[in-house]
Amino acid sequence: MERYVLDLGWGKISVYRCVYEPSDDTWLLLELLEKHDGVHDTCIETCAGTGVLGTYLLASGKCRRIIFIDVNDKACMNTLHNLELNDLLGKGVVLNSLSLKPAKERCTDLIVFNPPYLPGEPRDLYDMGLSGGRRGYETIADIISSASSVLRYGGHMFFVYSSLTGRKKVIDLLARNGFKIIRELRKHVFFEDIFAVEAMLIEDKGCTSGS
Repeated sequence: MERYVLDLGWGKISVYRCVYEPSDDTWLLLELLEKHDGVHDTCIETCAGTGVLGTYLLASGKCRRIIFIDVNDKACMNTLHNLELNDLLGKGVVLNSLSLKPAKERCTDLIVFNPPYLPGEPRDLYDMGLSGGRRGYETIADIISSASSVLRYGGHMFFVYSSLTGRKKVIDLLARNGFKIIRELRKHVFFEDIFAVEAMLIEDKGCTSGS
């Protein structure tokens, strides 16, 4: 099931077959996370895939506990393997789910996700890691809406999307759900621009205390 193992310096990441493998969007989002100085008690990585982003947050001490969520059961197994590989099993919980609903009643400090953002309807579980709906932003819209309820007031959300997703639409989704963009990175890859975003929840739609 395992294809290869990446040695990233701060830890090792195993990549399974039929699981989205870390790519340019992953590394851009990881670069943005490295710039974040906060330390948080409870975090979520959804659309987790290999769990590389959440594993970094645990290994670096930026998050003390993380809930990993993915709809692909192979991705969940891959994430568990990577937690074990980096001696972090006691700090992570892995949930096989389509959305943030399992964490709906939780108060969360930070959410990170590398969502499917290409226009198109997924044909199978692997495609669900690539295609974000007919217009490309449907999955992102669902997560941003849920995150506004799950995050604490002042909580941080990190995610990545493509120029093919529709930049204006994503910015509008953030504003309508009470988020303010704090920091953004951009990289041109082949036929698209990739954006990594850090946003803060500035309207209290979830918990009332800060992180």
